[in-house]
Amino acid sequence: MENNVIPLNIVAKETAPCCVTLTITVPAERSKPCYDGMVRKAIKEIKLPGFRAGKIPKSMVLKRYAGQINAETSEKLTNDSVQEAVEQEKYQLASSPKLVDSSIKLYEPGKDFSFEVMVEILPEVKVPDYAAFQLSKDAFEVKKDEVDKMINSWLEQRASYEKVESAAVQGDMLKATYCSEIPEDLKEEKKCAYILNAENTWVLLKSPEMLPGVSTALVGVKAGDTKDVTISFPDDFYMDLLRGRSIAYHFTIHEVQAKKLPEINEEFLKTAGVKTEEELRKGVEDSLKAQKNYEQQNKLREQVRAALISGQDFAVPPSMFERMKASELKRAKEAFMRNDKKEEDWKAKEKEEEQNAEKVASDNIRRSIVLFAIADQEKLQVEQNEIYQAVQSIAQQQNMKFDVAAKALQKNGAINGLMEELLLNKTLDFVISKANVVEAKAAVAE
Repeated sequence: MENNVIPLNIVAKETAPCCVTLTITVPAERSKPCYDGMVRKAIKEIKLPGFRAGKIPKSMVLKRYAGQINAETSEKLTNDSVQEAVEQEKYQLASSPKLVDSSIKLYEPGKDFSFEVMVEILPEVKVPDYAAFQLSKDAFEVKKDEVDKMINSWLEQRASYEKVESAAVQGDMLKATYCSEIPEDLKEEKKCAYILNAENTWVLLKSPEMLPGVSTALVGVKAGDTKDVTISFPDDFYMDLLRGRSIAYHFTIHEVQAKKLPEINEEFLKTAGVKTEEELRKGVEDSLKAQKNYEQQNKLREQVRAALISGQDFAVPPSMFERMKASELKRAKEAFMRNDKKEEDWKAKEKEEEQNAEKVASDNIRRSIVLFAIADQEKLQVEQNEIYQAVQSIAQQQNMKFDVAAKALQKNGAINGLMEELLLNKTLDFVISKANVVEAKAAVAE
C-alpha cells in the first residue's frame, strides 16, 4: 500500500476556547518509507575508514547510528504529520503548533508513531452584513484663509531675524541675561540651572516657551531695559523640580530682533517647486484637500472598526491575546513614563491600564479576525505593486535604499506584518465602498 493512501489517525480534543490538542498516530506501514529514506541518507553521507562513500553495509550503519536515524525520522514524521493534520482538519492557525513534551517518544522501526500537539486556531465567525452599515462623513471645502495660513506657515519656517530699536512684540527674539531668586532646595540642582540663570542667551517671545508666560511678560521691552518678572510654573511643567513654583526673575535686555518673513518672489517660488504664486496656491489647496479627504476616510474607517465588532463576543486565541495585551501595556507605560513620571506612579495606575490593554487587545483581535474573514470571502489580496509602494514609503521615511529596506523587513520578519496591515486596510476600504455613506453638509459660518 502506498504511503499517500494510508491515512493518519487523528483525534482532536478541544481543551479551551480556540485551543485543540491533536493526538496524531502515524501507522507503521506509513512511517516505513520515511525511515528507509533516512537510512539511505545516512549510508550516503556517513564516512567510515575503509569504506567508500555510499558503500557502508546497512547493518553497520544501523548498529552505530540507529539512535540518530530514529531521531531524524521522528522529527520528519512529526513536522510532516502536523502540517497534514492541520490541512486535513481545515484549521486556521493563530500561532505555531506546540508539541506536548510528555508525548514525545523516539520512533521505533516497525511500530506506529504517536505524539500530541497543541494548536491554537482562529474561531469561526459570522461575517456581518457590511452593506447595511450606516456611515457618515463631513463634506468639506478648502477656504482661502486656510491656504493663506499654510503659506504663512511656510514663510514663518523660513523667517530670519534682524536687530531693531523698537519695542519687542510677540514673535520677536531677545538677547538677554536673566537671574532668579533661586529657592534654597534648588541651589545645588544642576538639572534646572539653565532655566534659573543664563547669560547672553536668546529668548523667543512665542510658543513653545522655555519660561512660562515670558512671551507676554517681556512684550514692550527695548534694548538696555531691565524688568522683574515672576514666573509661575504650572503643575504639569515638563521639569518636576519646578512644578507649582512661583519664582522671581530679573531680566536685562541686550538686544531685540524682529522676525522678517521672506517675500513670495521668484526665488521663494523656485524653492517651492512652482513658477507662479497662482500655481503655489493651487498646490497648497490640492494638498489641503487631500489631507481633509484622508481625515474623512479615517473617520469612516473608525466607524467601520466599531461596527465590525458590535455584538461580537467570540473567544480569541489566548497566546495572540497575551502578546497583544503585553504590547499594548508596554506602549501605555512608555507613553506614561515619557511625562517624567516615576515607577511608583505607574504602579498605582498599572491595574487600570492592564484592564484597558485587555479590552484593546480583545477588540483589535476580533476586528482583525472579522476583516480577514471578509477578505477571504471576497477573495481580496495584496498586490505586488501595493507591497512595493509600502516598502518604498518605509525606505523614504528611514532614508534608506529600497533594496536595503526590503531586506531588513525580510530579515526581521516584519514583511508578514506589513502585508497583513495592507490587507486589513484594503478590506476596511472595501467595506466602506459597499456601505451606505451619508455626507453631512459643511457648516456655513454666519
